[in-house]
Amino acid sequence: MIRVLIIFQLLMNINPLNGQGADTTAWVPMEELVQEAPAADTTMYFSSAEEEIEWCMKYAIKQENNNNFYWALDNYTRVIELDKKNTDAYLGRGRIKIILNDLKDALKDFNMAISINNNNWAVYNNRGYVKYHLKDYNGALSDYNIALKLNPDDNETYVSRADTKVQLEDTKGAIIDYNKAITLGANGDNVFRGRGWTKYLLSDYRGAIDDYSKAISLDPSDGLNYANRALAKFSLNDAKGALEDLNKGIAIDPEDGYMYFARGLIKLELNDINGGCNDLSKAGELEYWDAYKEIKRSCN
Repeated sequence: MIRVLIIFQLLMNINPLNGQGADTTAWVPMEELVQEAPAADTTMYFSSAEEEIEWCMKYAIKQENNNNFYWALDNYTRVIELDKKNTDAYLGRGRIKIILNDLKDALKDFNMAISINNNNWAVYNNRGYVKYHLKDYNGALSDYNIALKLNPDDNETYVSRADTKVQLEDTKGAIIDYNKAITLGANGDNVFRGRGWTKYLLSDYRGAIDDYSKAISLDPSDGLNYANRALAKFSLNDAKGALEDLNKGIAIDPEDGYMYFARGLIKLELNDINGGCNDLSKAGELEYWDAYKEIKRSCN
């Protein structure tokens, strides 16, 4: 079972939760974000700064909703130039910076928004998201606590706080938050994936399998759910079921080196040396570098 512990540690390293949810959560590849800068509109005139602020805010929100992120960014910035105390503009610009993966600048915008108005739950929620991804888990937890005090019925914030508690090794507290989120209507695969992983950490392998199965039913296209369920099955000595899940995961995402690595370790544990080493070699080719350490240990 030594290799099972290795799988466990590596799953911890890749953070299988993927549930952190600010108001805007999608990561967008940079090649999809290449847009021409908006040309100056010399025909647009405003009778007052207030009128320009109103127009720019509406236009920024429209462009954000249409995934025209740079246009939205420019218009939120214009609002801030005209009104340096506009909390909504700092919030909107911070959201855009999250999408553009400019987390440190997003944090500055959320800090400014809170300095202007410390009663906006969405700002704390978004700042918690940024701190989580900057690995400031205590800071994220503090922000999620405030967000929930201001808006105690937001189920996704409970999911985000639960994810954060997992990182802080408060697994029992995380389970309470996942359960609360589900009670409030959270029904995304992320909440069941997160709770499944937490149950695994608590050695509730059957409960983990149930939650991963629910996550798979909600999103059968996510290979990581199969990989995590495989680990839980293997922990219950169901090697055949674990391999079946990893085969499904690889079929979904054949370029994921981790999947081959996990399957290789399980095959080695079952004394399928050739099969295990072939999978480890494939994992290495896909730049999952830990595979080479195991190859040196088990395949030479």
